Amino acid sequence: MCSAAREPDRRRRPVGSLRRLRALSAAATAVISVILGACEKKVRQAPAPPAAVNSGLDEPPAPPQATVDAPPFAAITTGRDHACGITQSGTLYCWGQNDLGQLGDGTTTSSDLPVAVAGGRTWQSVAAGAGHTCAVTIDGETYCWGSSGAGQLGNDTVGSRAEPARVGKLPPLSTLTAGDAHTCGLAPDGALFCWGANRHGELGRGTDSATGRPDPVPTALLFRSVVARYHRTCAITVDGELFCWGQEDPGVHAGAETPCSDPGDADARCSLRPARLLDSLRFTAIAPGERHSCAITQQGTTLCWGLASDGRVGIGPRDDTGPVGPTPVAGGERYTHIITGADFSCALAADGVAQCWGSNAEGQLATGGGTDATSPTPAASGLHLSMLSAGDAYVCGLTTDHRAMCWGSNASGQLGSGSKRRTFTPAAVLFAK
Repeated sequence: MCSAAREPDRRRRPVGSLRRLRALSAAATAVISVILGACEKKVRQAPAPPAAVNSGLDEPPAPPQATVDAPPFAAITTGRDHACGITQSGTLYCWGQNDLGQLGDGTTTSSDLPVAVAGGRTWQSVAAGAGHTCAVTIDGETYCWGSSGAGQLGNDTVGSRAEPARVGKLPPLSTLTAGDAHTCGLAPDGALFCWGANRHGELGRGTDSATGRPDPVPTALLFRSVVARYHRTCAITVDGELFCWGQEDPGVHAGAETPCSDPGDADARCSLRPARLLDSLRFTAIAPGERHSCAITQQGTTLCWGLASDGRVGIGPRDDTGPVGPTPVAGGERYTHIITGADFSCALAADGVAQCWGSNAEGQLATGGGTDATSPTPAASGLHLSMLSAGDAYVCGLTTDHRAMCWGSNASGQLGSGSKRRTFTPAAVLFAK
């Protein structure tokens, strides 16, 4: 052990004693110098603490507990920082951020491995938002849990719930989708119901007032699909017409000249009712993002529009990163499914291989490195996938043999891999042993 030398005693002493003391002092000084030198050398040679991880490569740490492969999944969904999946047997599991009870296991403890949603019900569909989750049982009953600060649980709950709560006054739903703080469900007859936050008009009711009741969207239109994301909702009618409402993407105007009642974005424009986009085209898929969107036409063309920074619209290199109108994605690939995150997009080709473009800062493009892409780039190591779902900066998908895989940002454990390290290639969702 190294310690500091004591200060010499300076009291007056006899000369002989003083000489002997000086000799002893010199010897002691030499010994102290050797000791201090050894200490300094030891300090200099001490290993530096590990640097923060930002290498841009896969970093698979040892899981903190024993894990096993996940069972086969039938569906998977991603919220902002949590994800959920339904197994082929109908059991619902969630993982990731849980500060508001969005995992539905009766706690507010986050988990980097899947935990079972409480209640023992059998489920058929699920949707995850920023801080809430909703799902439909095989009996057609809708339940929600997590945050209800804006009524997004649909049952007039105040605060939050850590276990599923029944949403009343709803018919059986065929489709469920969630934005940041609102939820929408589609009935088999084409009627659409939305509830929750409405500051941007995301409920399509003609006002900006939130509601905790699942009210029908007041329109004569009949829809076959709907996607709620962030502060907006888009739906495709049974005839293939595309309608969106809520916060508009930059570069695209559908008559929404109403300023959003959002103090955080004075320039944002909102549609308080469904507004038709690109009325000369018919669509099969729509993927609204945070400030950009992509859609697939019935002719097989994929269009993207909105902010173009980071290459998120996939139209190739540009001299500026301002907003663009609907533009075909580079490469001309015919896609069957498309998703958007905060600043990236991914799509599935007909053979089930994913292609992604946009920001890759967290590995969300699954290309094995951290380089952004301005046009579609092969992703996910050539995995053949049946579906994809995007969070803010991560993606989860199902392979054709029903394995759940996730990649990208993982600070809250939203990849379900037993770790909180991001990954730049697909990582299997694991279960606690």
